Amino acid sequence: MPRRALGTVLVLAMVAAAAALLLNVWRSDVSLPPPNATTTEADAPADSGPTSAVHDAGFADQTAAAGAADASAGDTAEVEREAAAAQGAPLIRVRVVDADDQPVVATVQTVGEPAMREITTAEDGWCTLPIAVDKKAEPVRLRVEADGRHRQIDWQRQAEIKVKLPWVGPLQGRIVDDVSGAAIAGAKLQRTHSSCQGCEPDTTTSGADGAFSLSAVPRGEDGFFVITAAGYPVQDFRLRLEGKGESVLNVFRLRRGVLLTGRCVDLQTKVAVADATLSCRNREVGKTGVGGRFEALVLPPEDPSGPIYLELKRDDYCRSVFRIERQAVTELELPLPRALTLRGTVCTAAGKPIEGAQVWGDPGEVRDMEGMPPQTRVGSNRAERSTPRSDAQGRFELTGLPPGGEGHVRAWHEDFEAPEDQRWGAQFKVAPDAPPLRIVLEPKAPLGETGTIVGTFTMGGKPVGATARWKGPSREGQAHVDQDGTFRIEKVQVGEVELELLPDSFRWIAKEHRDRLTARQHVTVVADTEVTVEVQLPVQLVPITGTVRYDDGSPAAKRNVYVSKPQLRLSERTDDAGQYSLAVPAHLTSVTISAGGEPKERDCAPGATGIDFVVPREGSLRYRARRDDGRREGIQFAARRDGEKWFRQLEPWRAPDPEGYRAQDLPRGGYTVVVAAEDAAPVVQHVLLEEEVLVDVVLATGTTVTVRLAEGMEALPKNCSVTLIDQNVEREDAANAGFMFGRNTMQRRAGNLSKEAVLRGIGPGRHHLTSSRKEIVLEPEHVDVGTEPVTVTVRWREQK
Repeated sequence: MPRRALGTVLVLAMVAAAAALLLNVWRSDVSLPPPNATTTEADAPADSGPTSAVHDAGFADQTAAAGAADASAGDTAEVEREAAAAQGAPLIRVRVVDADDQPVVATVQTVGEPAMREITTAEDGWCTLPIAVDKKAEPVRLRVEADGRHRQIDWQRQAEIKVKLPWVGPLQGRIVDDVSGAAIAGAKLQRTHSSCQGCEPDTTTSGADGAFSLSAVPRGEDGFFVITAAGYPVQDFRLRLEGKGESVLNVFRLRRGVLLTGRCVDLQTKVAVADATLSCRNREVGKTGVGGRFEALVLPPEDPSGPIYLELKRDDYCRSVFRIERQAVTELELPLPRALTLRGTVCTAAGKPIEGAQVWGDPGEVRDMEGMPPQTRVGSNRAERSTPRSDAQGRFELTGLPPGGEGHVRAWHEDFEAPEDQRWGAQFKVAPDAPPLRIVLEPKAPLGETGTIVGTFTMGGKPVGATARWKGPSREGQAHVDQDGTFRIEKVQVGEVELELLPDSFRWIAKEHRDRLTARQHVTVVADTEVTVEVQLPVQLVPITGTVRYDDGSPAAKRNVYVSKPQLRLSERTDDAGQYSLAVPAHLTSVTISAGGEPKERDCAPGATGIDFVVPREGSLRYRARRDDGRREGIQFAARRDGEKWFRQLEPWRAPDPEGYRAQDLPRGGYTVVVAAEDAAPVVQHVLLEEEVLVDVVLATGTTVTVRLAEGMEALPKNCSVTLIDQNVEREDAANAGFMFGRNTMQRRAGNLSKEAVLRGIGPGRHHLTSSRKEIVLEPEHVDVGTEPVTVTVRWREQK
């Protein structure tokens, strides 16, 4: 074959090979961790993606078939892909896994721009998007679906994304009245997608028997449910469902609300204020209408004697939070004070105005404002609160401020800085006649020409995230290094620049260790030029190893082991055998390791082995209670483990189960459990917690005990108080002077008896009267209480 013909054949072959390679690069499958998303994992290793030609070919066939079916779709992602291919830019890779980190065949679709045809992952969970990697571009919103599971999240356009789909399953149950247990029909139940962005909530409505059903509720994560029903205030529930999709039953119990009525008026003129927004417990409950009138059904605190806090706000008025006592909830008159505006200028010391300075300042809340009800908090109008910028004359305005508010106003501009005597800004007080403020900034040294630093950062040979700081001849700045070790710092001053990078895991390390854990490198920055650098932190990491076991000897898998001192933010999880290996810097002479068990902490040196811990197995304490009249609100629970001094209050962070029990996981062992309410006699039970134990209590409504000094008796010495200790807790807690439960439920304090004290909710029995000073003896020492109110006349003497 002639040499010229042979050359032509070779050129054509090379072009065909390049085209095929480009097609496979475009259509290869991939993965990437979310930089800003906090609800899914982003820990896929950079080298964990598929590389085989078989995999790429399969994906190419799949994508080609999709393109043939809809060649005219005109998606904008294809345009991006072609541009990326022309520039040799990499494409985003996505990997989809389940809650056990196993690959999932799922569909991936963009929401919004750039538009993209639906892509299906391969058997190994990987796919490639026709979207170029570009960390400076706007995030891309992806919707990933498989078998009724989905995630919809904004992701930065990094090289790899890892999307974890949770297990899901049906949730069924009923919506009932909390006191009577009667079914509530027509209640609207919504489950918000707390792990997604832009998803509409799942919605269902209860039937005539209060029954509801949701088909796909995620497992292993907190779910948030909102219920709206006629005659009830809107109520939120937090519910965590475990398992891998088994059907779960749950009963949502709605509490009756309190109806607030009245009107809103201007504080100064007493003219009615319409269209003011009312909120209670961070939820809007209504607006004022004609004549300033309002009716609002609110959800009160569970404590039946606790106040209701109602927030009102409207444009041109201050945000005001009113404390409303339960006995005065109707025909309220709530005044709103007018909001004021603070004006000023930003300028240099010579008086030259500074344009574009960002200004902020908040006077906080004003209490006891003249003309406002007692304990009302008046603050800035949040709708108006902002951080304005100064205009060409350096002028600015801060609006929506409460009269009488005080604080500091600060200003920031990239080319200016505050002088030392004004680093906290200019002090102000909000008043109608307040003079304009003057904020002074000094010009920084000229930035001059700038360049860009791009590069990679590794610690011990592995890429890590870090904080990057640069210091030039007269200016300095900072930027963030992504978890893949890449960074780009723009507008860096030209000249010799010192670059410092501190790994994220050492951000809170003590100063004496910071220098050895910070990488430094000098860079020469050239105007309008990108300088590429590779920065390495040659830190030697040495493992500390050990085992974490339960107190019955079995291995504790997936337990966190972490460095508690110094503050390294380093942690690892144990494997299925309970073993861990935690890498720490070799130069540290000693670190403290914790695992949440016994011992609580262990000091050791890098390279140590056999650093073992024993953690207690946990059991589930399930508890419920009601008063003898059926009410459930305002009841509190506390538990103290045998051998410990203090009680811990049990927080019902999960919704009740179908039988009305709440649950909390606690280390196994013996516990003293106290159940109490403000107007009921407390109950004490001792339980042995193994795998699960039930505490089911009915609280008896107590009677009233009035304690007063006998006629002619002098008042008790100063700082001496009388306490009634309920007989049910006397043997357990009389010596525990530091224990206060709820609103002095356990220790019914009567005060110094300069006036008579009325104690409510005292149950039948013989109760103990005691003084806070040992030398003061009370008579009588005990009070016998039945079902009728009791009055106790107290005499006292000082014992020498």
